[in-house]
Amino acid sequence: MLPRLLLTLSILGAVLFASVSPAHARTFTAKDGRTIEADIISFEAEGVRLKRSDTGQVLTLPFSALAEDDQRALRTEAIEAAAKPKPMPAGSVLIELSRAKFSTEKKEATGVTYSYEQWGFNVTLANRSNQPLDKLRAEYVLFLDPSEQLIDSKEEAKLKRRRGQAEVEPIPMSGRVQFRTDTVEAVKVALKSGWVWSDSDKKRTARDKLHGVWVRIYRGDELVAETAMPNTLPTKEEWEGANTAGKARRL
Repeated sequence: MLPRLLLTLSILGAVLFASVSPAHARTFTAKDGRTIEADIISFEAEGVRLKRSDTGQVLTLPFSALAEDDQRALRTEAIEAAAKPKPMPAGSVLIELSRAKFSTEKKEATGVTYSYEQWGFNVTLANRSNQPLDKLRAEYVLFLDPSEQLIDSKEEAKLKRRRGQAEVEPIPMSGRVQFRTDTVEAVKVALKSGWVWSDSDKKRTARDKLHGVWVRIYRGDELVAETAMPNTLPTKEEWEGANTAGKARRL
């Protein structure tokens, strides 16, 4: 294959390496000093597949046809590219979300009972690819209704947020793994028999109620899957953003 590539280079020589291309394109230099501006498409066994910036023409050049500095740089890049995992096909990971109450603690006070509930999500990842999956990590954002929101208020208050992450166990082919998100404390207040609400107490009984979650699964820097509950969250909220949800205040 190499002689044929060299012959191609010889025929195209003057045209390829004498062209003038945009300044932002990458420059490749031949042994005789002529240059070509192009983008790398892929690496071959002993060469590189390029797309010319000026004409869009695709061609394969052997490393041996290039200047020594380019040869060393491209061989290094080829080794690094071969070591990187190939992009994961779409649909390789299926995310299933299940809202869950993990614990409840009750506290008695004069006339009322407080129930402190820890809510979060079970996240299940199913491997839908044809190979085992590893080196995955999960990032998520929990969205909370604002604490002490007025029960009778007609205005929709801005959601608070809490970021989290989790390492994902290797998933065998056709297998499943599960992890839990952090929890959010919701406080429920119940009147004891024979007691009534005062006007001030009646207005504020909701505390840090869990609204939803947005989950992303990564392999390295590659985003391989994401989902949200409710599914409208990504259209109304931003993924980036600082934590705005503090720890619930016990009554």
